[in-house]
Amino acid sequence: MQIYDGDGDGFDDSDGEFTLTTAGRYATVAKLPGADKDWTREADSVKVGDAATVTVWEKDDFSSLELACG
Repeated sequence: MQIYDGDGDGFDDSDGEFTLTTAGRYATVAKLPGADKDWTREADSVKVGDAATVTVWEKDDFSSLELACG
């Protein structure tokens, strides 16, 4: 998964700021493995590979399902 900080216009692969390569279940984007910062207020977009399954929750405790893809 790549996390983008969309401070500019449009979506461009060169805007990728962080690539998560460790599969897992993460309650927040605050402390992702290998990340050098808290992405809570920075992440504007994410891009995942074809084999990924992504579930986005509104709350940190895996409640209030927002979106499920995969």
